[in-house]
Amino acid sequence: ALLSATTYIEHDQQYPFSYIGGDQTIYGGNGYLEGVDDRYLVADQFTQEFRLVSTTEGPLQWTAGIFYRDVERTLEAYYDTLFAGVVYPDAYYYNSNTYENYAIFADVSYDFTERLTVGAGIRYFDDDQSVDNGAFVEEDSFDSTDPRIYATYRISDHTAMYGSIASGFRSGGFNRGDLPNFQPESITSYEFGLKGTTIGGRLGYDVAAYYSDYDDMVRRGLVFVDN
Repeated sequence: ALLSATTYIEHDQQYPFSYIGGDQTIYGGNGYLEGVDDRYLVADQFTQEFRLVSTTEGPLQWTAGIFYRDVERTLEAYYDTLFAGVVYPDAYYYNSNTYENYAIFADVSYDFTERLTVGAGIRYFDDDQSVDNGAFVEEDSFDSTDPRIYATYRISDHTAMYGSIASGFRSGGFNRGDLPNFQPESITSYEFGLKGTTIGGRLGYDVAAYYSDYDDMVRRGLVFVDN
């Protein structure tokens, strides 16, 4: 069977934004930085997914597909700012981002016995990004191939245990100015569980244990100022 899903989103937002530099920020307090913005955010997103799914009965089941996404996002801000005792009226900020990515994926499972099912999947992801802030334009691409294996063993007609190992990925992105782009994050996750029903099917339960190995996590750095 062929499944298709198409989505289009158009976002247009106008909102005010006020800010005051606190004592525990690099801007300090006492009027060192404060201001108000009129912000305009415009974004469009188009997504398309095609998926082929096996429909025949039997021990072998499979799924294959492709996913595509195209995003354009622009933020404009008109603001008055007080910075270090100097007022900057009618300042202007501009930032535009584009994201174009696609993924190809496949998954197959096989019932080796009436109780044991083993499966494996793989996903390839490619992401092209750009940013334009009016002063410079940057472009970068990120990609990853992420596998998954899983198994289910039905202990009885009402109880089954299962486990899986999978890898994941999140794209990198852009820092401001001359700072280097930040690199992607990756994760390997492990899951083992037991699920079933009891009391004649009136009570269901699911117990699971998880472990994740997360690499290159992107975190925001904080600088504390001592007064």
